[in-house]
Amino acid sequence: MKITIDLTKEDYWNMNKFVMFHIPKYRNLLMLTFISLPIIIIAMLRFVLDYSWAYSIIIGILVSALSAFYMIFSIKRKVMRLVKTNAGTVGKHAIELNGEGMYETTEYNNLEYSWKEIEAIKSDKDYIYIFVNSVQAINIPKRAFADDEQEQAFVHQLEQYTHKKIS
Repeated sequence: MKITIDLTKEDYWNMNKFVMFHIPKYRNLLMLTFISLPIIIIAMLRFVLDYSWAYSIIIGILVSALSAFYMIFSIKRKVMRLVKTNAGTVGKHAIELNGEGMYETTEYNNLEYSWKEIEAIKSDKDYIYIFVNSVQAINIPKRAFADDEQEQAFVHQLEQYTHKKIS
């Protein structure tokens, strides 16, 4: 089975967001940061600088919220910069599945993955992610399929070859 997709910068960002918020290793790190930062700020304001509890909590939450937004937008800026410098990240991609493996072809490179190299297959409402390691995935927008039937045939073939269920 062969499909052609046209990846955009937004598709690439959505894949990175998926990794950040759904892959346990990265999600747990983000959660630890989002939980520990307000606690540290509140403790410093209350016990080191001797501010009131109310002031410490309000400032701690505000600073943490601003830090979270800054962190997300900083990551997005880095991802978008990466897209500009790595030719072949966005644009036309041909994905072919056969008994020997999966092939990804772009204007700039040809990649081949044996079925043993596929670590996981994940999905959300807009994408199918085929992970070849913990952070690198082949991002397939569901809009690339003509209809639900073609998408289901692709998923079935992926599951059959990899012996992994999509999650």
